[in-house]
Amino acid sequence: MSNKQIHFSALGLYLIVALWLTWPMATDLTDILYVNRGGPYFFPGTEDAMQNSWNMWWTGYAVRYGLNPFVTPMLYYPEGVALYLQTVNVATTFSVLPVTLLLGSDEAYNVAVLMAYQLTGYAGFVLARRYVNGFAPSFIAGLLLTATPHHVGKFDVGQLNFVTTQWLFMAMAALVLLGQRGSPLRLVGAALALVLTVLTDWYLAVVIAFFACAWAIVTSIGAQRPWRSLAWFAGAGLLSGLLLMPLLYAIVNLPRFTGDMDEGRLLIWAAVTQGNSMDGLGLFFPAALHPWWGEAVGRILMPLAPYSIMEGSYHAPGWVLLALGSLGIYWYGRQQWQWLVLLGLAWLFAVGPTLYLLGYNTGIPMPYRLIQHLPLMETARRPGLFILIGHGALVVFAALALQRLATALAPRKRTYLWAGVVALAVFELTPGMRQAIPVEVSPVFAQIREQRPGVVVDLPVEIFPESRTIFNQIEHEQPILAGYVARAPQRYDTLTYAPLVNSLGRIKAWPEHDIVRLDRADWQAQQCFYRFRNVVLEERLLSAEERALVLHNIERLTGNLPTPWYAQDGFTAYELPLYADQCRPFVYLGPAWHSREGQDGDYWRWTNGVSEIYVVNPSDEPMSVVLEIAAASLEERTLHLWHAEQQEVATLDLTSAHRRYHVVLPLQPGINRFVLQSATNAEAGTPRSLGVIVRRLEVVW
Repeated sequence: MSNKQIHFSALGLYLIVALWLTWPMATDLTDILYVNRGGPYFFPGTEDAMQNSWNMWWTGYAVRYGLNPFVTPMLYYPEGVALYLQTVNVATTFSVLPVTLLLGSDEAYNVAVLMAYQLTGYAGFVLARRYVNGFAPSFIAGLLLTATPHHVGKFDVGQLNFVTTQWLFMAMAALVLLGQRGSPLRLVGAALALVLTVLTDWYLAVVIAFFACAWAIVTSIGAQRPWRSLAWFAGAGLLSGLLLMPLLYAIVNLPRFTGDMDEGRLLIWAAVTQGNSMDGLGLFFPAALHPWWGEAVGRILMPLAPYSIMEGSYHAPGWVLLALGSLGIYWYGRQQWQWLVLLGLAWLFAVGPTLYLLGYNTGIPMPYRLIQHLPLMETARRPGLFILIGHGALVVFAALALQRLATALAPRKRTYLWAGVVALAVFELTPGMRQAIPVEVSPVFAQIREQRPGVVVDLPVEIFPESRTIFNQIEHEQPILAGYVARAPQRYDTLTYAPLVNSLGRIKAWPEHDIVRLDRADWQAQQCFYRFRNVVLEERLLSAEERALVLHNIERLTGNLPTPWYAQDGFTAYELPLYADQCRPFVYLGPAWHSREGQDGDYWRWTNGVSEIYVVNPSDEPMSVVLEIAAASLEERTLHLWHAEQQEVATLDLTSAHRRYHVVLPLQPGINRFVLQSATNAEAGTPRSLGVIVRRLEVVW
C-alpha cells in the first residue's frame, strides 16, 4: 500500500474502534446524549454533556449572527460572560459546525465524540510510526491509546474537552517529527497542532506546553547540533504564540479569575486540586467501567480517591498497554531514554501537590507545588492530566515491544500475535453498558422562541452545575440569568444586588423601604432597562412558598395578580410588560454596605469605607445625571466618589449635620459602577468599621 492508503486505512479502522468504544451511540445520533449507567465510581455526567452540547449551539449561534464566540451575552444577563477560560473547546465546536448548523447541537456533540475516539487513535498511530515501521504495531498502539479506561471514562461523564485529546497527541507526534529532522513544513505543522491543542482545552494547553519544553530539552542533550534543534522548537513555539496572540491578549486583559479568596475557599480549591490528582499507583488501576468487574473495581477504588473526587483521580492506561509498555521500557529504555524521562516527569507532576499511595496521604510534597501558583495555573486544578504525556510514552514503548515480538516470529505466526493482543485489549477495555438520555424540553420554550422572544427568567435560576437552564436556552435562544459555565464569574452583581433582578431571579422578598427608592415606579423603570419578557417556573423544583413569592414579586411590579399564558407539563410561564415609557436612570446599592437600620420610618445605612453603588443609564447614548446623596458623618470626614474604572468624580466634605449633596455623574450606556470611599472608625463592641451615614441615594436628573 502507498503511504496515503496506509493512513486512510488506519482512519477507517479507527472509526470502527470509535463505534465500539461509544456503543450504542451509533444506533441513534439524534436528540440523545449517552452516559454510563451510573456505577459506583463514575457518575453520569449529564450536566457536562449538556454543557458541551450548549457549546456546540453557542458556536453555531455566534457564527450565524456574526458574534465573538469567546464572549456570550446569552448567559449572566445583562452582563454577559467571557468564555476565553471556559471549556468551550473551540477546535472541536468549529470542526463539527456544519453538523450543528444543519442538524443540531446534540447531533454535533455525538459526532464530535466519534471523531475524538477515531482521531485520538490515529494520533497514537502517527506517533508510534515515528519509531516502528510496520502497520500492525502502530495501529494496535493507537487502539490502546484511544481505548484507555481514562479516555473512555471521560465520555461516560460527559467531559468532551477531555475526550477530544487528538490534537494533544498529534502535537506530541509533530514535535517528535520536528526534533528528528527540522524543516519549515514540519515547523508549521507542529505550530498548528499546538494551536489546536490550546483551542481544545486550557488544561491540555498546560500539558502540551510542559511536554514541548521538556521534549526540546531532553532531545537537545547529546544532539550533534543542539542549538539548531532548540531553534526549530523555539520557532514552532513562537509561531503558535503569534497565531494565538489575539486570544492571549484578551485573556491577559481579563480580570483575575480567582481574585482574593478567603481561607475557606483556598482550602476548598486545594482539596479540588488534590482530588483531581493521580494516585501514585494510579497507572496500575484496572478498568473501572468494565461490564463484568467494573462495579467491584469501583467499590474498591472509591475510598482511595482524595476527598471522594473519584473520576478526577482516575487516569488508568489499561493493563495491556501497561504490560506492552513495560516490555518496551525493558528492551528500549536506554535507547529511548528521552521518553522514559518524560514518563517519569509526567508521573511526578500528575500526582499533584502531595503524594497519595492507594489513598494514603504520605505528606510528601511534590513538584506540582512549584507551578500551581503561576499565572493562569491558578485556574488549572487537574494535575492528573499530566499523565497523558505518560500515556504517549507508553504508546511508543508498546509499539516498539510489539515490533520486537513480531520479528521473533515467523510471518504466519505474527497474525496470531496481532489477533491475540487485540483480543486481550477488547476483553479488558470493552466499556460498560450506557444509558441513553433523550433530549426533551418543554414545548413552552419553543413557543417563546417563535411567539414571545425576549429575556427569559428560567426559575429556579441555575446555581449548581446541572445545565438545565442552558439546555432550555438551546430551544428558546434567548438570554437568561446566570447559566452553567465551568468557571463561574467571580462577580455577578446584577443578580446579587439589583432589586428587581434579585427579587425575580433569587425568589426573594425585597424590602419596601431602603436608602434607594423601591416603589412600583422604580421597579418598572428597572424593568424598562432589563426587559424581562418571560418568567418560567419549573414547578417540580419550587416549593409552594417560592411559587407564592414569584407571584408576589410579579404583582408588585405590575400591580395586578399575574395570569399564566402557559401552564402544563409541569411548567408555568408568565409574560411581563416591558414598560418602554418608564425608562429613566436609577441607582441601587452594590457590595460593602452595612445592613439597613431604621427608626420611626427613617432609614439609613453605614458605609464601610469602600462601598459601591450602581447607576444605570438605560439609553444607548452617554449622558450625565445628578445624584442626590443625603449623608452625614459623626465627625468631619471627606467622602470621595470614584468611577470604578476611571478617576475621582466628586469630593464631599461631610459633617455631623445631615445634608443633601448633588453630584453630576457621567454615565456610559448600561450599568456604571461607582465607589464611595472614606475613612472609618471601629465600632465599639462589634467587628464593624463605620464610614459615613447615608440616608438617601436618588437620581434627580
